[in-house]
Amino acid sequence: MQTPQDEFPAKRKRVDVLMACAVLVILVLYFVWKSGIFSSSQKPVMPGPELNHKALIQDENFHVFQGMAYADAGLLDQAIFEEMEAYRVNPRSFPALNNMGFYMFKAGRYAESAGALEQALKLQPASDLVRNNLRNTYEKAIETANTAEQKENLRQRKEKLETGTLADFLMQADQTGASPKK
Repeated sequence: MQTPQDEFPAKRKRVDVLMACAVLVILVLYFVWKSGIFSSSQKPVMPGPELNHKALIQDENFHVFQGMAYADAGLLDQAIFEEMEAYRVNPRSFPALNNMGFYMFKAGRYAESAGALEQALKLQPASDLVRNNLRNTYEKAIETANTAEQKENLRQRKEKLETGTLADFLMQADQTGASPKK
C-alpha cells in the first residue's frame, strides 16, 4: 500500500513535465509571433508603377521641384543645375528662371542671377516676387561690380526697375537685337 508521501514524487514529476511543456509552447508561440508568419496585418507586396525615367527627364516640374529640394538642402550648385534643366525643357518657364536667379544670388553669382531674373521679368512683368529678387540682386551686383561702367549700367537698370520701365526696356532691346546697355 502506498502512503500519501509516496504519491507526491510522482505528481511532482508530472507537474514538472507539464510546466516544461507549457514553457516550451509559450517560447515557440512567442518566436512565431515575432517572425510575423501568421500576422494578418501583413499585406502582400505589390509592385508599384514603373517609373518612366525618359519622361521625367523631359518634365519641367520634376526639375523645378528637384531644384527646390536641392536648395532646401543647401546644395545650390545642384539646385541651379536642375533649374537649368527645367529651363532647357521649357525656355518660357517662369518658375525655373526665377528660382535659378534666386539660387545664383544665394551662391554669389550676381551677374548671372540678374540675367536669369531679367528673363523671368520679361515673362511676368507684374510679378512682385521677381521684382524683389531682381532688386536685391542689383544691389549686391552694384556692390561687387568690377568697373565703374558695370556699376553705372546696373544702377540704371535698378532705376528702371523702380520706375516700372525695366520690362519694356528689356523687351525693346530684344526686338532690336541689341544687348541692352542703358
